[in-house]
Amino acid sequence: MLLLLCINYANSQTDSLDIVIEKFIENYLEDNDLESFDYIAQIEFLEELSKNPYDLNNVTLNELDNLFFLNPLQKQSIIEHKSLYGKFISLEELQSVNALDFETVKVLRKLLKIGIGVGNSTNILESIKNANHTVFLKYKNVLQNRKGYIPNDLGETNYLGNSNSYLVRYRIDGGSKLKAGFIAEKDPGEEFFTGSNKKGFDFYSAHLYIQNPIHRIKALSLGDYSISMGQGLILHNDFGNGKSAYVMNIKRDGRSIRPYNSVNESNFFRGAATTINIHQHLDLTGFYSFKKIDGTVNSDTIENEGFDSFSSIIRDGFHRTANEISKRGSTNQTNYGGSLVFHKNRFKVGLNHIQYDFSRRLIRDIELYNLYTFNGKNLSNTSIDYSYIKKNINLFGEIARSDNGGIAQIHSALISLDKRVDAALSYRKYDRDYQVLEANAFGEASMPINEEAVYLSFDARLNNNWKISSYADVWKNEWAKFNVDAPSTGKEALVRIEYSQRRLINIYVQYRYESKFINNNDVTEKIDYIIPINQHRFRFHIANKINKDLELRNRVELASYNRNNTNSKGYLIFQDIIYKPIGKKYSFTTRYALFDTDDFNSRVYSFENDIQYEFAVPFFYEKGKRFYFLTKYKVNRLLALEARYSITSYSNIDVVSPGGNDEIKGNNRSEIKIQMRWSL
Repeated sequence: MLLLLCINYANSQTDSLDIVIEKFIENYLEDNDLESFDYIAQIEFLEELSKNPYDLNNVTLNELDNLFFLNPLQKQSIIEHKSLYGKFISLEELQSVNALDFETVKVLRKLLKIGIGVGNSTNILESIKNANHTVFLKYKNVLQNRKGYIPNDLGETNYLGNSNSYLVRYRIDGGSKLKAGFIAEKDPGEEFFTGSNKKGFDFYSAHLYIQNPIHRIKALSLGDYSISMGQGLILHNDFGNGKSAYVMNIKRDGRSIRPYNSVNESNFFRGAATTINIHQHLDLTGFYSFKKIDGTVNSDTIENEGFDSFSSIIRDGFHRTANEISKRGSTNQTNYGGSLVFHKNRFKVGLNHIQYDFSRRLIRDIELYNLYTFNGKNLSNTSIDYSYIKKNINLFGEIARSDNGGIAQIHSALISLDKRVDAALSYRKYDRDYQVLEANAFGEASMPINEEAVYLSFDARLNNNWKISSYADVWKNEWAKFNVDAPSTGKEALVRIEYSQRRLINIYVQYRYESKFINNNDVTEKIDYIIPINQHRFRFHIANKINKDLELRNRVELASYNRNNTNSKGYLIFQDIIYKPIGKKYSFTTRYALFDTDDFNSRVYSFENDIQYEFAVPFFYEKGKRFYFLTKYKVNRLLALEARYSITSYSNIDVVSPGGNDEIKGNNRSEIKIQMRWSL
């Protein structure tokens, strides 16, 4: 396949906010090999801020913490520039701020204004009166018939519901003061107004969030909400930066309480939370939550429920089969806790605590890697986090302890070495017996357990066009982990060289290397010893703005996987066309891609554009081609429609997803999505 490399230096408009957001999500998701990511709260906040921007000359460091794409040095650099040179005269002056590159300034120009604030003086009644009301209706379905929906000889199906997916979402947006909403969702295969869901949808969620309702109450949230504390060692439901091409974004920041309006059926709290300003420099956040969670229940006796236990917490939210339905809401989870934060000038320290109480004992399966993990009905975690900025250095970190005595800690420094060069250094040590359930800290694994590591990165903006980003991460695990039955080590590195010309073209070359260990799994061996694996990923990407309406994107991605001196390889090539004509009611994005991999280990991830509030990075293996077409049509200022069709065709297999309920007889898998957005 030939790449279309049409470089045209025609004039172009500044990217719209959704394109800027898309670029950030794409880089974060792809570099973390995540198929999906719960980001709705962050994206909605940026959309709201674009309509009611912060006043650049009055914006605070705490408000800048809400801009997740900024690293701490960039935030502090904005504040210091204002302190040294006085108020900003225009937004263009942001280009003279040391730590900001052109791409970042381009985003900030959409979220900041001179002399226009977010309306903090607006009271609750005015927010209710002037609130925007929006309804989303979404439908999606895989068009091929799958095994779980095919009746057996008795006329029974494994999936009890039909293959349709429905979503109803109602949102009330009263600016920064007021947020409220309601969500109802049915996943494919779940029953709808029948059987286990006689009341309709399988998942319901509602929230009410009020900012500064009365004196000293900074935030109040009722219903479903998310909580974030410190650097995520005990709890962080919010966006958490991992290892990615954004090599400096390693610090957790943002609001402690956020309203929850996602369809993830487990990553939230249900009850009440509030932040109280006790003193000018002291804030207290407290929360209480009660909800039913899914789990695999084991009963020692039928008559004595006191011996009941559950072996796992199930977080996927699927209730399609009789077995999945039997696990729904089987255990009660109660949480309470909070944080006390002292902040003054460039210094901040917080004391954080969370308590878990379950109605049944959690007793995990007997596995070597589970030896030190939490078992029981009650768990508590306490931590102290800190942040201090001195000139061009930001020191921050957190030390946490679980009630069994396990310790986890992370200590980091962000350093501005020069106007164009930043560096980051981070040390983390997570004990093997540290016990935690909903942490989201920086690291190699999904949980801050059984890991000691050093991370080093730098970001160099050579000039207005060229940029080099790189990181190296080296770690060791003192105990076994899933699929690694012995202590092990690992290392990872990334280098990215990027060339950008304002609003016209963006080209980058990226190389990523990872080496770690895995079980041999050789049935002929008596001992399942561990062996090294090495992964290499190379990417060449070009995005070219042909004119103000049309953009072309091209990519070549290569993957290599080595295990026991056996190599597997894969590649992906795609061509994107993004057409968003100025002043028109319609737009579309389309992709044609070819992929070929030797096996699952050499799979390739690729970000795809989707309907609003859906982003995903599916992976591809086997051999085939991929096509999708996304179109958006704005009927009028109140009504907008979106539709997406995608199809993956394989050339070397005749059964897709063999063996499970999603098995398809044939070599195609296609999906359709339709969404209506109606502003009341």
